[in-house]
Amino acid sequence: MADSSWLVSVVITTHNRRNLLERALKSVLNQTYKNLEIIVVDDNSSDDTEDYIRQVMKRDHRVKYKKIPLEETRGGNYARNTGIRMASGETVAFLDDDDEWKPDKTEIQVNYLNDNTRIKAVSCDLEYVYVIGGKEYVSYSNLKINHQPYDFFVSSWMNVTSTMMIYKGILDAIGGFDENIPAIQEIELSYRVCMSCEVDIIKKPLIRYYQYLGNSTQITNNVNKYLLALNYIETKFEKELACLTTDQRQRLEQNNIRNVSYRYLRSNCRKEYRKTLKPFLKNNGLKNWLEYILSFLFKYEIITKLESKLYVLKKRK
Repeated sequence: MADSSWLVSVVITTHNRRNLLERALKSVLNQTYKNLEIIVVDDNSSDDTEDYIRQVMKRDHRVKYKKIPLEETRGGNYARNTGIRMASGETVAFLDDDDEWKPDKTEIQVNYLNDNTRIKAVSCDLEYVYVIGGKEYVSYSNLKINHQPYDFFVSSWMNVTSTMMIYKGILDAIGGFDENIPAIQEIELSYRVCMSCEVDIIKKPLIRYYQYLGNSTQITNNVNKYLLALNYIETKFEKELACLTTDQRQRLEQNNIRNVSYRYLRSNCRKEYRKTLKPFLKNNGLKNWLEYILSFLFKYEIITKLESKLYVLKKRK
């Protein structure tokens, strides 16, 4: 069992998604590890988020609430940093309002950090949940860590904000989230964490990461913001990126192209997807070739259903 004297601060940011927030918050309240400080940062919601949270606060003293006024609102990274400033725990974990944690997520991560004192930040694998027409289709991540110098720019030790648990002192030392980057803020943060301390991955899916297909408002769909974020990172880490080997630079370029093409496909811009990905197909695996061929026939939602079903069949063997 984890040391229950270790306070974990959980930062949940939200904006006008009370229905999703309820699921996320319940997943934290139901953690097997109970010594939690749960900080809900509301980025000036106009729905009934505040009423809901205040009702929860009456039942559970661990929940705290901060509403950012309209004149102060500056986006998700500012909201996360507000939560970090409020946090008083030994470690800080994050949860986006449209995701949820598995019940033992906190306990497993606290135990791991407690048993491996050189590690100051840890992530985990995740379960992707694609919601299509009210039905859920799943697949799983397979994160890998490479200890080659600067390889964290190529093979990230985490993939979404909701997987991370980081010592509060590390977050304070590096200044929290960058409030100027327009997208992939968790990736940029992960680079600075890796430059500050030793990190690791728990090879178990401890969160459910939801993607609502057909919802074009999600920031992960926005190719332009993603490209701006890549340029921002290239400038900010120019000195460090110059230290990459030729192989690392090639793998990073392939990863970036793959991520750009994926955003086109998810937005059902299939011609742009094929145009972007085609020059790099030669060195990619069977999955990318299959997805590329299917894009001539089907929209992304159908491709995702097929890939999920293939994944489930593969797991059963």
